[in-house]
This record gives sequence, C-alpha cells and structure tokens, in this order.
Amino acid sequence: MTVQLETDKEEVLLQKAATVRAAIPEGGLFAEKAWRVSPTPFPLEKKTVKALEKLGPVLLKFQQSCDLIYRRSKKGTLPEWVSNYLDRGKPGDMLEKGLSAANLDAVPSVIRPDLILTDDGFVATELDSVPGLSLIHISEPTRPRLIS
Repeated sequence: MTVQLETDKEEVLLQKAATVRAAIPEGGLFAEKAWRVSPTPFPLEKKTVKALEKLGPVLLKFQQSCDLIYRRSKKGTLPEWVSNYLDRGKPGDMLEKGLSAANLDAVPSVIRPDLILTDDGFVATELDSVPGLSLIHISEPTRPRLIS
C-alpha cells in the first residue's frame, strides 16, 4: 500500500512537470536558452526562505532609487554617463516608454532578480523590471552584493 501511494505521488509530480513543460512556447522563453523542469521543488533552508520573503520590498526600494538616479542623469542634474551606460543596447521605444510621464511613479508589477545560491546565502546578479530602468546590472566584479 505504501509503495502504491509513493508511486501515485510521483506520478502526480511528474504530471505537474509535464504540464509546465507543455506550457513553454515552442521557441522557448528566451533565445538559445534551454529549461529544465523538476517534478519536485528545489529545497531551501528556512533562513534562506525568510531572506527571500523579505527581498521584495528591498528590491523595490533599490529599483526606485536607481530609477531616480537614472531620471536625474537624463535631466542633466547627475552625470550623463549614468544614463548613457544604462541605455546601451535598449530599443528606443523601450527607453521612451520608461521615461514617459505616465510611468514616472509607476511601480513595476514584476521585479525579477537573478540569484545565485552560495554557501553563505545568495547573491543578486541581475535585476529585471519595467517601467523606468528596464535592466539593472549589479554584477560587476567590483560590486557583488551578498544578501544573507
């Protein structure tokens, strides 16, 4: 009986993973990127989970601060190199939308950090969001930020 319950549970987990795989668009989510889907969650220590749960408000404040610096750089009240650096490689329509008056006080509906789990906690290497700054790199070798 116990073996059957474990088999049923594993079958349900495999079906969930298959459902996620089936929902990924044919061309993938990003160009030239492969995705692996696990039927079970990645285990995290409780202290790591607590740190992740607190991360949202911190990243929002960081995003708002970066956006303010960026906008002031665009206006000329801070050095121009800041906005020039952050504008590199972004389409003009994205920049225009991010700087529009309608997005001045907009709060991103999604702030997605790329996190690397280390023995001492996790490191934020990239932060994606729109409007305002659409991509903030905080992974330069001189400025890694350990979050623990």
